[in-house]
Amino acid sequence: MSRGFAAAHELRKRLAPAAARQALVVAAGADTTRTVSRALAEAGFEVALETGGAGALLRLRQGGFDLVVLEVMW
Repeated sequence: MSRGFAAAHELRKRLAPAAARQALVVAAGADTTRTVSRALAEAGFEVALETGGAGALLRLRQGGFDLVVLEVMW
């Protein structure tokens, strides 16, 4: 199990399983998006994807996310 998957599973243990958790993944790279989304889905999250800041801000204003993952590029 990779560190990313292990971290997602540990996060799932800490969150109450009462309802499906919502995660927003904001990443430009397909590899990053695929890897992070898969780990979160396996940890019980429903995952929404955005590839840029403008779309992510619109989604965040709608609310309902328990977790936001950002890909930071230098």
